[in-house]
Amino acid sequence: TEINTPISIIHGYQLKKASHIQIQLIKQLLNSFFDTAYNILFNINSYECEFIPRKDKSNKINYLENETDWNYWVIEIDIPIDEYEKKDDEINDKISTIDKSFLLSELNIQLLWGFLHYSIIDENSIYLDSFIDYGNRPLNFYKDQGPFIKTKKIISSTTLKEIQALVSRINKISKFEENSQIIKSLNDFTKIFEISKNSPLRIIGLFSILEHLITTNPLFSDKSINKQLQSKLNLLNNRFKNKIDIKQHFKVHPEISFEEIIEKLYTYRSDIAHGNNVDFEDKLKVLNNHDKVQSFLTVLVKE
Repeated sequence: TEINTPISIIHGYQLKKASHIQIQLIKQLLNSFFDTAYNILFNINSYECEFIPRKDKSNKINYLENETDWNYWVIEIDIPIDEYEKKDDEINDKISTIDKSFLLSELNIQLLWGFLHYSIIDENSIYLDSFIDYGNRPLNFYKDQGPFIKTKKIISSTTLKEIQALVSRINKISKFEENSQIIKSLNDFTKIFEISKNSPLRIIGLFSILEHLITTNPLFSDKSINKQLQSKLNLLNNRFKNKIDIKQHFKVHPEISFEEIIEKLYTYRSDIAHGNNVDFEDKLKVLNNHDKVQSFLTVLVKE
């Protein structure tokens, strides 16, 4: 982080480096979470070392001896367990809002674990009262990321302002019944991370959000879903504060249009949905590969 910690996200909810006790609990969970195939993570623990790039593109591993330099982070709510039980819904709503704002931010920060309720017996003993997780999200994060997390995300004052602005916008949207479409899409977006980014089903999930937000039933429109997406997404992109440049996502001919890319993306989505063979060497060559498609669609949905 480039700013002082702890970082207040919502009043009473702080992002901070994990304490010694919290690190012990996190490591317990990680050790029980990973099976034999992932045990390599704990031979070289990415949270307790840094990777320094070499000229030959390999990495020098620098082990951090001081616990204060480790990279375990938590959102801390300092509240007694009996009070938590009384404010269960309120706390869940606020954590859900923080989670959405993190995922929508440019840094795409993922909360991997839910609540840890614990009791301190003495300086060497901790009792884990309960634990709530985020389904398959942590599994997909480590599976997609690989065992070594080499790139650390730096939270700057600009990032903090973006996250706090997102929290404010989500709170405003959630107050009004007429925004139910947007609220559903926000909830669906958080569930996308329970699908591996390498899975074709993630493409279906991302398209379903776009279709829910901006298309109408073809029975009540003179345009197909494909044509609606092409025209409406192109119109929206021209109005975005940060217009999406397709050339930054795909190796394409300079003259190709945004609408043509959307058409190809929808063809890919249809091939997946109908069980067709996907051909990135011919008709979908302009999209390059699945990884570039899911990366682009994620950016598009977030905008």
